[in-house]
Parts: sequence; C-alpha cells; structure tokens
Amino acid sequence: MLLNAVAFSQNKISGNVIDNTGAPLEGIYILVSPVNGIHILAFAISDEKGAFSLSHHSTLDSLKIKTKSLNFAEQLFLISNKSQNIHFVLEPKIMELKEVKVLATPISRYGDTLDYTVNAFADEKDRVLADVLKKMPGIDVGSDGKIYYQGEAIQKYYIDGLDLLEGKYSIANDNLPYEAVSSVQVLENHQPMRILQDIVPTDKASLNIKLKKNVTTTGTAMAGSGFLPLLWNVNITPMLFAKKLQLIVSYQTNNMGDDVSRSLKTLTLEDLSDYMENQIDAKDELLNIKTIQSPSFSKNRYLFNNVHLLNFNYLVKLSKDYELRVNASYLNDYQQESGKVETTYFLPNDTLQLNEYIHNNFFFNSLQTNFTLKKNTKKIYLKNSLQIKAYWDSQNGLIESGDSKIVQNLGNPYQSVSNKLRFIATIEKQLIEFSSVANYSNALQQLQVFPGQFESILNNNEPYDENIQQANLYGFFTNNSLGISKGKNRLKMITKLGFQYQNQRLNTFLNKINNGVVEELDLNFQNHLNWLKTKYYVQTEFVHQTKHLKTSILLPISLLNYTISDTELQRGQKLNPVLFEPRLSLQYTINAFWKLGGRASYSNNFGSIRQINYGAIFQNLHLMQIKDTPLPESQSQNYALKVDYSNPLSSVFAGMNYQHTFTRNNLIFQNQLQADGSNYLSAIQQKNQQVSHVLSGRISKYISSTKTTIALESSYNTTLGEEIINSIFSEIDSRILSFQPKLNIRILDWMSMEYKMLNSTFTRSINQQKQPNVNQQKHLLDLSIYPHEGHYLGVFAEYYVTTYSEKKTENYFLDFIYRFSFSKKKIDIEAKWYNVLNHQNYSSFYLSSFMLGQTTYQLRPSQFMLSIKFVL
Repeated sequence: MLLNAVAFSQNKISGNVIDNTGAPLEGIYILVSPVNGIHILAFAISDEKGAFSLSHHSTLDSLKIKTKSLNFAEQLFLISNKSQNIHFVLEPKIMELKEVKVLATPISRYGDTLDYTVNAFADEKDRVLADVLKKMPGIDVGSDGKIYYQGEAIQKYYIDGLDLLEGKYSIANDNLPYEAVSSVQVLENHQPMRILQDIVPTDKASLNIKLKKNVTTTGTAMAGSGFLPLLWNVNITPMLFAKKLQLIVSYQTNNMGDDVSRSLKTLTLEDLSDYMENQIDAKDELLNIKTIQSPSFSKNRYLFNNVHLLNFNYLVKLSKDYELRVNASYLNDYQQESGKVETTYFLPNDTLQLNEYIHNNFFFNSLQTNFTLKKNTKKIYLKNSLQIKAYWDSQNGLIESGDSKIVQNLGNPYQSVSNKLRFIATIEKQLIEFSSVANYSNALQQLQVFPGQFESILNNNEPYDENIQQANLYGFFTNNSLGISKGKNRLKMITKLGFQYQNQRLNTFLNKINNGVVEELDLNFQNHLNWLKTKYYVQTEFVHQTKHLKTSILLPISLLNYTISDTELQRGQKLNPVLFEPRLSLQYTINAFWKLGGRASYSNNFGSIRQINYGAIFQNLHLMQIKDTPLPESQSQNYALKVDYSNPLSSVFAGMNYQHTFTRNNLIFQNQLQADGSNYLSAIQQKNQQVSHVLSGRISKYISSTKTTIALESSYNTTLGEEIINSIFSEIDSRILSFQPKLNIRILDWMSMEYKMLNSTFTRSINQQKQPNVNQQKHLLDLSIYPHEGHYLGVFAEYYVTTYSEKKTENYFLDFIYRFSFSKKKIDIEAKWYNVLNHQNYSSFYLSSFMLGQTTYQLRPSQFMLSIKFVL
C-alpha cells in the first residue's frame, strides 16, 4: 500500500538544455525547489545530448525549476506540479574579469559518479595525492592510508580506469604528484565486473584517479640525511601511465621511522574480503614473543627501523581486451622497540600487578609476487591470479622484571602458493560462472625462552633453564563453484553450486632443558592434529531492481563435514551440520541527495585448527593454552541500517549508521592467572552470548570561498559478553564513546591550518562492578605559513592526554619544517626538525576484559633532516 501510494504521487520532469546556437549542453544542473523556499526537492544533470530527467514526490501545487552552471546564465521557470517536458535555452554568462575570479567547480555529479577537482582543494604545501584527498568532503584517509567514502572503505582503486595495484594503493597515494591528476572520481554503486553491472547491484563505492594527460610520466625522487644518530631517507618512485600500459617502480630505504611496508597492505574492501574468504592472504602466527602495546599515533615518532623495500607494479593491455599484470615486492626491515609495561589484572576477588622492562628486535624479510591475467568486458569476465609469498621472519627479546631476566627467540617463517580463477560468460542470454581457488601454505615456527616458564605446570615448582616450543602447520585449501544467472524484466535469479576442501596438519612439541639435558615433554604437551573440512553448498540469490529500489535476497544452504583427530592422544571429533544462512539487503534512493540502506543476516561460524589443540601449547612466556573442547561454534544475527546524504551543489556529505549483532557461542574461555602474571588459557563447553550495538554519524562540508573543510564524526559502541576469570563466571560490559571534529581552513592568503581532535571514553564493568573510566584525547595542529612565493614554513603540534582514575599522562610533540621550492624545475629543498621538545617516552593505558595496562614506550629523540625532492 505504501509503495503504491509513493509511486502514485511521483511526478516526472524531463527535457533538454541547449545554448543560443542550438548546441546541446552537458553538465548543466537542473534544480527543483518550492516557489518560496530554497530546499532542493530533486535535481538532475544534463547528459552529452543535453537531455535530463528527474522525479519528485512533492505535493505542492507549484514549483520552481532553474538551471545552474559556471559558464551560462541561470534560467528559472515557475511550473505546476505535474509530469511535463521543459526546454532550456541558455545564454553565456558575461563576467567582468577584473572583478571576478573564475574558479573550477570543486565537486560535480554525473549520474553515479562524483567528480572532485583536485586543484580546487590543493594548497602550496601539498605535493602528492594523499595530501589533497584528506581535504575532500565525504572522503577520509585513515592513519594506515585506507580511503573511506561516506564512512566505508572503498571497494576498488583505479588509475585512469585500470586496476594496477589491486588494493595496495598506498604507493600511488603517497608518491603520485597531485599536479598530474585532474580529478578524483567516486564511483558510487560500482560493480567492478562489467558483465554483472545490470545483474548484481552493489552499494559500494570505488575511486578512479583521472590523470590530466593521455601519457603521463611522473613520480617522486627524494634523498635526505640527518642526525642524531646518523639518519637517511631515500625514495625513488618513477611512474608511467598510458592508455595501454601502466608502471610504478619504487625503491625506498630509511632509518628514520617511516614505515614504507604499509604500501604492501591490501586496503580495498573487495580484495580484502576476497582474500579472507579464500584464505589467500592469511599469514599464520602460531607463536609470539611478549611485545609492547604500540602508541596510537604516527609510527615515525616511535619506530626504530632500518628498512629496504623494492616494489614493482606493471600492467599492459594485450589484444582482445586482455590485461596482464605483475606485482612483486621484496622487503628487508629491522625494527626495535623498548619500553616499560605495568599491568594490573582485575580478578573477581583480588588484583595482581606486574612490572616489566621490554627490549625487542624484529627482523622482517619477505618476497611477494602476483601474476594476473584479466579480461573484463560486457560479454566475458576472466581473471586468473597466481600468488607466491615467502616470509623469513624472526624476533628476539629481553624482559627485565625485578632481578629476573627473560630472553625470547622466535623464528616464524611462512610460505604460500595460491591460484584463483574466475570466468563468467554469456551463453544464450544466460550467464555461466565458474570459479576455482587453490592455496597451499606452510609455517614452521620455533620459540625459545630462557629461563623456563610455568614451573608449577612443567617442573614441580622448581626453576629450570629453557623452554623450546615447536609448531608446524601445513595446509591445503580449495574452493570451486559453478553458477548460472537468469533474468526476466527486473527480476534476476543467480544460482551457484560449490565445493570446498581444507586439509591441515598441526604438529607441536615442547622441550624442557635443564643443566644441558633436553627433555621432550609427554603427549600432554604435544599435538599431532589432522584437520579435514569439506563443504558442499548451493545458494540462490534473487535480485530485483527498479529506479529507486534494489533488493537482494540470498538463500544459501550448505552441508559441512569436520573430521578432527589426534591419533597420538586418541582424541578427535566429527561434525556434520546442515546450515541455512539467509541474507537480505535493501537499497532505496529517495532522491538525488538521500539514500537509505539496510541489511539483515543470519550466519554460523565454526572455529579453525588454531582453536583446537588437545595438548598444551606454550604460545608465549605468559600464555600456555589447551583447547580440549568441542569445535567452537557461534550463531550470529546481524542487523544494519544506514542513511546517506550527499549534495555536491552545497558540498555537504553526511550519514548515520546503526548495527546490532547478537551472537550465541557454545564455548566460554577461562583465564587462569598465575602469580607471575602468566595466563593458562582453556575453554569449557558452556553456552554464552554476546550482544553489541554500534551507532555512528558523520558530516562534512567544503566552503570553496575560504578553501575550508569542516568534518565531524561520532560513535557509540556497547558490548556485553561473558568470560571465566580464575574459575569465576564474569559478565563483561564494555562501552566506548568517541567524538572527532576536523577543520582544514585557509585563514589568510599566506596562512592555512589543519586541526583534528579525538576524544574517546572507555567504560567497563565486571559483574556490574564498574571499573574506573579511561579517557583519551588527541589534539593535532598543522599550521602552514607562506611568507613569500616558493617558501613554506610549517609547525606541527600534537597533544595527547590519558586519564584513568586519579592517574593522568600527558605528552606534547612539536615539529618544524621549512621548504624552499624551485617551481620551474619542480625541486624542493626541505629542512625538518622532528620532536623539537625531545620527549623520550610516551605513556598510555589500554584495557582488556580483565586487565589494565600502562605502557611507557621509548620514542625517537629530537632529530634533524635535510632533503632534496624532485618530481620526475
């Protein structure tokens, strides 16, 4: 009834726009609003033929409709509220050049594409694309380089329509000069596979970087040196972009805390979910050493490193619409960390305190390659990717607590080979899809700890010399499916049949060494686990699309078979569940500005081989775990609602999200804390539940006259769960409230400023006994001064404050930068003074279910760097 009423009251206005010579005009805004109001009821943009069409639901008797354009005079009509055709003939706008400064429109919309003009957001100090992106309303860049649009991570990142980097786009953002870019395009409701564009709807957004030239040769080169100690920073990143070829090659090395390995992280939503679903990018960390909680600010303040990174990315378009892509990288990185950890464990009837001084060394060596052949047309989609990865990582550490010293050594190499094939084609008006994924992985890890730990469990409360824990995990995984899609009118049906197979082996051994005698502990401290999982599944998806409403109903049914056995311990289990996991999603476009979305789903999740071990594993010096339990199971209900507002005319973007999750688990974990702070973790079979609510909102606006971007984000998160702490059942209630305003403003012609603030309050209670709140504030101020053409002076200040009960920690940081630019030669000479106040340590608090930690982290000292930069 409601939908029929809405459809009945809808009026449609269409027509065309031409100039006074009769030529069609593209990109003209047509706005509909009340006669005596300024509220925009609907709008459209004329296409290349000058045509436009819009719909609205207003019940007013009369309306006004007008055009808006930078180059043509406004034309306005008063019209009756009915469906009709209107024709506009526009006259060129006459401007007095001595009084009017013509500026490019900062944001334009063409259908589902938003176009941000890069030059409209850039300042004199900006050099690369990442500097400009963060000023664009509706777009946000996280501290890890991940790009968000309207609060959600982007799905794909293209450069001139090509996917060169497959999610690892930091190298482009951090090194592509913004002057080579004409605009940043947000592709709303973007379906990356062209053959599915009219079949499978999506509400995800992607980014396309549109370059100014058809052939672009650019990049960045930088060399710098400084003190104290002796510092260096070198970055050579040439780039080539053409219609049929793209290339980014980079060599970077530094010892000044710049974590260049971030360019190897997959950031796009589609690629991340794809890797997780098919277990392609999962590096198993079976064992670990005790580390320090890292500070929650820029890594270059605390990271002691010596890194070398070689990165190669090449894409070429072959004949018949095929693309060949090669992505390869080699990383060699040595990192150090030092600090103090004060830990308070909250037991139901007591507290336990532990103080430790930690000094760790990390050695990272990895080689990653990805070879991809792809064809993406309206009739065929083909993509085959072969990935080979090898890691030769190791770690060592020293812990001092009172008079005792503990040495840790860890070797954690890992190798994997995977291949993924996906093929979709049209056969007799039907889509046929075949996909196949295969992955083999191997992890051989060893942890040594001196002196031996867990004396009460391993050595009758007597001290001994050393533990050696070995853990070897081998795995093979494959996922294969065949699908068919049929459609009639607006309704599509997509059916898929598939089969998954996973086979893993986990072997662990724990040795005890005392007085030079090596003793392999008995079977209670060994695992010889065989894991076999098969899954047969069939899923049917119904998709219905209209102009305003897109509905998707997914109805998957699967049969799982788990066979888990440890023949040495004569333990094992079998599980054969039949699962039905429906999912509903809705997208409703109210008008050109407002969109609604919702989803509901029910899912079943089962544990992995990492969550079953019948023999104890010495995971780190504070954690011995045994999981002699049934396979973990959980059933989750997830509900989400969102509303988005985007108005490129007024440069306002806003949205609200709500998410509710209810989860039932069959196991509850038990933490048995020892007097030395070590934790014996086990699990028992007991049903329990976890309930969470997340409410978040955001708004941002750009004011072109002052080049000002204002943004505000806020969120409230509640989680209620259950744990067992020292044999006592405990209900844990956690809440987080955060508030984050941002401001980027051009104060004067010779001064601009950026300010960010984050205020977070953490509350926690155990069995309704409230723990003291933890409040954290971060204030960041970036002041830029341009005293004369070619000169830039920057002052960057940070203030961090954390309060807990009657404790309070404060940290201040100050940096100076001076840059002189030879604009014609595109050369910068730059001097930076980091940590002017020479703060040596940073203190912060962190919380878990049953403990509070205070870390004092050693920071990089005051240092000076002189560098020269080129645009290639």
